Amino acid sequence: MPAEEVRELLLACARHKISSLHPLRIRNIRIIGSLDLSHLRLACDLDLAGCAISGGLVLTGTTVGSIDLSGTEMDAFLAAGTRIDGDLVLHQARIGQADRRGPRSAAQEFRRRKGDQVQTPIRTPDRDVVAPVTLTSSRIDGDVVLSEATIHTGGQWAFYAPRLLASGSLIANRLRTTGGISLWEAKLANSIVLDGAEVGEVDASIVTVSGGFFAAYGFVASGPVDLLAMQAGNIVTFHDAELRGSPTSANLTRLATSRLRLDTRAAPSGRLILRDVRVSSLIDSVSAWPAEGDLDLEGLGYDRIGATESLTARERIGWLTRDPEVSAASFERLAAHYQSAGDERSARTVRLARERHLLRRRHFAGRVWGWIQDALFGYGFVPTRALLWLTAMVGTGGWWFSAHPVRPLKQNEHPTWDPFVYALDLVVPVVDLGQEKAWDPVGTGKMVAMALVVAGWLLATAVVAGARRLLSRT
Repeated sequence: MPAEEVRELLLACARHKISSLHPLRIRNIRIIGSLDLSHLRLACDLDLAGCAISGGLVLTGTTVGSIDLSGTEMDAFLAAGTRIDGDLVLHQARIGQADRRGPRSAAQEFRRRKGDQVQTPIRTPDRDVVAPVTLTSSRIDGDVVLSEATIHTGGQWAFYAPRLLASGSLIANRLRTTGGISLWEAKLANSIVLDGAEVGEVDASIVTVSGGFFAAYGFVASGPVDLLAMQAGNIVTFHDAELRGSPTSANLTRLATSRLRLDTRAAPSGRLILRDVRVSSLIDSVSAWPAEGDLDLEGLGYDRIGATESLTARERIGWLTRDPEVSAASFERLAAHYQSAGDERSARTVRLARERHLLRRRHFAGRVWGWIQDALFGYGFVPTRALLWLTAMVGTGGWWFSAHPVRPLKQNEHPTWDPFVYALDLVVPVVDLGQEKAWDPVGTGKMVAMALVVAGWLLATAVVAGARRLLSRT
């Protein structure tokens, strides 16, 4: 059936103002040529399910009821600025030409512009974008259904819908395309569902969804997934997904949601950027951790963090240090998580790791003093270590002086000789037990006594520094 005849039928529908209760249904026919319905106002629903359109379906600026294109084959679906008073259904549709090789935009080469060390896409103006499915600035009072659809494209984007407004969800589970999905600045009342889809890339930056973003259960992205500044009401999940983009697999900068799941099927092929992300609960898995140097955690905030397997604090510290520029704040946030859960021991372990990590950035003298504090007192987070050092110093000194007695300064005025009390008086600098001033070591004994005094002052200084560090947190 020629496309012009179909268009005449639709114009008749418009002239007679056929109610949406009586949809115009033209199913399972071949339409020759492109069907251009631009800028029409159709009061009825449009049902072209199962049709084969040798050209494209153009609905630019059109107002129409719901559209059912289930199982339809066409070269393109172009609906920029369109108002759809219902659902747009492209279930099992086949769009584009398998051998098509259109022009690729500069962004297709994944060139990035750096800002605050975050790589972001170089965007192409809408007028220069060619995509098989276009819904730029359209409004849909229902769901957009692309489940099990196939979209062929030789360009960057397969589904291009920046600033889309939808009262329902985008349902694209098991979608197949080599191109990408662009939803930049879109607003959806429910969710974005990409479970099991295989796509080139996803740009859902500055998107607002009241429900969630579901890219799970076999979702595969061969390019980057950009969710910059996305606002998702309930959840963003990549459970059992594969992120194969390189050099960046996923950029979630400034994402805000209640729950974020990053327990992907395998580790991302490129960088995972979680800069300034705000979530209540973060769930991941060890097998999904990016390679060393491919994780960006600057500003990541969460109330609770967990994994699909049981992890120790030291293992979670290993996750932190996969970010080569990890800050002290990231350690402190992890420690706060353990502390709020009542796990004080893990909190101390993380804070000790924080001090050791910061030690690498200090000058030589600072590093030496840090090593001393760590060895003697664990920066205040291992208090029992100080007691062990004190016991070892007094025991060693007492053993030495028991075999090498020291002569008194005054023959008739001195306390009873006790080598262990004498060693304790040497080691503890702020307590006078009356032993240090009563005896006069010489030779090797004097060197041992001086070593105990110096060791005692170092231990006392490390204890004071550690105590101040702990008190400053309360």
